Amino acid sequence: MDTAYTPSWLSTNAAIDMSLGQTHPVPYYCALQALEELIGAAPDWRAWWAPAHRERLEVGLNFYDASGKSFIRTRKYFAVEYRADYDRLAGAEQAAMGRFVTEDLGNALQIAADKGRLGPLPALPAVPTDLSRYEQPWLDADPFVLDPLGELRTHLQNKAAGGDREAAWILDEILDDSGQNKGPAPE
Repeated sequence: MDTAYTPSWLSTNAAIDMSLGQTHPVPYYCALQALEELIGAAPDWRAWWAPAHRERLEVGLNFYDASGKSFIRTRKYFAVEYRADYDRLAGAEQAAMGRFVTEDLGNALQIAADKGRLGPLPALPAVPTDLSRYEQPWLDADPFVLDPLGELRTHLQNKAAGGDREAAWILDEILDDSGQNKGPAPE
């Protein structure tokens, strides 16, 4: 497997929230990486991106942020955040994952096109049927390695269950009644 990294004008990622019980949709991640590579190398996509006069476009597909979408423009890059629908991934076959990634990435790229005034999108490439070269060991890693705050929450819950009043107080301050993060404190 060739793992050499070649910098591109396009950078993508997908984010889950383990505290919501979400797990890594490995075929989705692999299809996203394949599309990133194909789009990043395609001359028609490079031509589409050229009028942005920025080094890169960062596209974040997340499965938990209810805000929907956002767009940031800096001197060096554009960044798009797009909320993808996690529920539709449950039990989906690999071909469906490819369609979902294509749809989600296409929607995010359309935000960049509209906000960045970049013109119509070129055709999105097809997701390859063999995604094995895009599989990464971290996708199957221990969730505590990937979610250090989850590890801290579990540690505090164990201490509180053992009678530690300070741990119980901390948990009460940061978690709502359902055990989910309360979010930032009101100003």
